[in-house]
Amino acid sequence: MVNAQHAQNLQNVKALENARYMELFSQNAEMVARKTEASRMELAHRGMSNSGVAGKQFVDIRVEGFEEFLGRVIELRREMITLAPELGSQYELDQLKSKLNHHADALPNSIRTFISQQPRGGGKIEITGQLPIMATTLKAKIAQKIDIVLKENRVQRKPSGTIHIAAGPGAIVNFGDVTNSIQSTLNKIGGAGELTKALKELVEAIQASDELSDHKKAEVLESVEFVANQAAVDPAQRQKPNIIQTVWNGLGTTLANAANLAKIYDVAGHALSAYLAGHPHV
Repeated sequence: MVNAQHAQNLQNVKALENARYMELFSQNAEMVARKTEASRMELAHRGMSNSGVAGKQFVDIRVEGFEEFLGRVIELRREMITLAPELGSQYELDQLKSKLNHHADALPNSIRTFISQQPRGGGKIEITGQLPIMATTLKAKIAQKIDIVLKENRVQRKPSGTIHIAAGPGAIVNFGDVTNSIQSTLNKIGGAGELTKALKELVEAIQASDELSDHKKAEVLESVEFVANQAAVDPAQRQKPNIIQTVWNGLGTTLANAANLAKIYDVAGHALSAYLAGHPHV
């Protein structure tokens, strides 16, 4: 029972962090757009719209925006660690680093697209030449900040009994407790035969899949457990629908490339939507 509560708390915190991460991402995009437009209007007023200054300011705004976003995400993770200490582990921080690195890789491409649309000259070649090292530089900053958080939270963590992952080659992943927890939770869901059946089939398919690594199986099973727990609790105690949907959508993204799992996921998704619609959050 303690392990099940522990796992549910971790998933609740992860869902909360993911929802706030997306909010930060959206807010950052809006901020960058506002600054870009303000810069464009200022340069137009000065008759410098087609100068190299426009390209440089565009780059500076985006790099500064990314660094501000990075700082806020790191602070968010520190806050979440106070709610779920596991989020300060090497494995969980590596997952966060991977997500941030994806954004760092995408940034030079967006800048390259903008620069390609600008007139020749005015520092265009110089800016374009800086792009190959931009992602590398940003990733180094990400790694540095993640390492600081790791050192802040470096502790010898004992296995929680839910899912224990030993990072690196030859990792050991024990799915027993989490699947037992899901099974126990599903048995508590009243009037949800279709949902219970669909989630059971999804869990079995995930465990048997040859298309997912053990680490991925651990991640998606945790998401299934969170959703099952949310379906089982009283609607008044349930997380907000957008948080549940965020977790479920994240699960779908992971399973999208696994042909034998995607269909089962879709069936379970329809059953989940029907069940939650009939038992709404209050």
